[in-house]
Amino acid sequence: MKEKRLRGLLDEYIRLLEVSESLGEIVSEDGEMLKDIMYEHPEYAGVLHEEEIETEDGTKVSPRLHIVVEAIIQKQLAKADPPEVRDTYQELIDGGLDPHEVRHAIGRILIETIWLIQHNKLSTEPNHYYRNQLAELWSGLLR
Repeated sequence: MKEKRLRGLLDEYIRLLEVSESLGEIVSEDGEMLKDIMYEHPEYAGVLHEEEIETEDGTKVSPRLHIVVEAIIQKQLAKADPPEVRDTYQELIDGGLDPHEVRHAIGRILIETIWLIQHNKLSTEPNHYYRNQLAELWSGLLR
């Protein structure tokens, strides 16, 4: 029930952004951030209401979850909270990697951490695990 309500709220927010854009009004910084994320993902236009879609390479993706995770990463980057997110992002960008792909890589770590928490498979404190995974991403991709 909670998940359905959250989906509804995201749908309403996206509609509000669309209306505000058509009127030339800025809803908020978050609205601008979501608009930027949507601009980077034209493949999600018109399919945000779908549970899952299949991408060109056959991968199944939840458009809503993808947008929400990117928004979380953008917020973490903006606030440098945790600082390892911004540090990892900057190092990987400086190493020549694409900013959008770096955000995806960080998002995968976030999703993995959340999954491990939900399934009681995390043997360490979640923030510690997340930070360590970010450090491994940084060192692993720049080798």
